[in-house]
Amino acid sequence: MERRKSLDYMIWVDHSISLSIAGKENLKLFQKQMNLKSSEKDRNTMLGLFNSTNLIYAASIETMVKAYVLFKELDKIESNKIQNFRQLRKKWSGNGHNIFDIMKLYDVCFSSEEKDVLINLEPFMSWAGRFPFPLHDEHIKKYETQEKNLKLNANKILIAENFLSRLQKEMNLSIK
Repeated sequence: MERRKSLDYMIWVDHSISLSIAGKENLKLFQKQMNLKSSEKDRNTMLGLFNSTNLIYAASIETMVKAYVLFKELDKIESNKIQNFRQLRKKWSGNGHNIFDIMKLYDVCFSSEEKDVLINLEPFMSWAGRFPFPLHDEHIKKYETQEKNLKLNANKILIAENFLSRLQKEMNLSIK
């Protein structure tokens, strides 16, 4: 039986890479906006580029983590023990966006720098960038009272890119 395309880890890897490329291009636009004189800066443009760049990188990382899961479950997919993505997701807690739970389940290691970047990007995997506030009231209250720690800079993007590359290497893929 031929493997379903939705369970082909390489399709997920390619999608993650394409998102990463889009994130780099978006970051260039954000940096260009940041370099303008204060009088020329547009708040909504900056906010939109900030949120969308983080959203794109968050989606890229989440997609690569799920590609890694598909790679690790390849034997079960090829033997038809896993026939669709829903069966795979049953192993994970929550809504499938909590990459820390997923990475723990599949023994994905990360450095403290990578963890900091992933913590910053994790809200963008489920709500930030799409909505101004989280969907659940307890999260809204926490978000309203804490200092926003959502930062974007070239170093954080480099760390995210290195994390993506490392997962690719662990899947024995050449880095694109």
